[in-house]
Amino acid sequence: GSKGWLYEPFLQHIEKIDAQEWVIFPGFMPDEDLPAVYAASTLTAMPSLYEGFGLPILEAMASGVPVASSHAASLPELGGDAAEYFDPLHVESIIDTLHKLLIDADKRFSMREAGFQQAAKFSWDHAARETMTVYDALRNL
Repeated sequence: GSKGWLYEPFLQHIEKIDAQEWVIFPGFMPDEDLPAVYAASTLTAMPSLYEGFGLPILEAMASGVPVASSHAASLPELGGDAAEYFDPLHVESIIDTLHKLLIDADKRFSMREAGFQQAAKFSWDHAARETMTVYDALRNL
């Protein structure tokens, strides 16, 4: 996506630690390009402190990419047992989780299979049906 608020200190830190070649900021990507971008990844990291929903977790899983995510907000509900979780406020927790997944191809493979199943639990059609059920219940009050 686009650069958000408080982005400059992060960019400065990336430069300070000479990590420009490891951190890529592709900017906005059209929806139709996302599956290919995810599929080219070894894993997806979601170190968020807060997410309203966390769609990238499901996008990654649907593309066959293992997910390492913070345990914040709605993210564990989305990732279920198919993701690995870390404490987003502790760098060591993030590093340990990412390192463990990067060196364990068998674990990534099993997460890939579990991720397909987890992502399949969510769909716009299912969300629309659940929303209509709530509306119907409210109408009958």
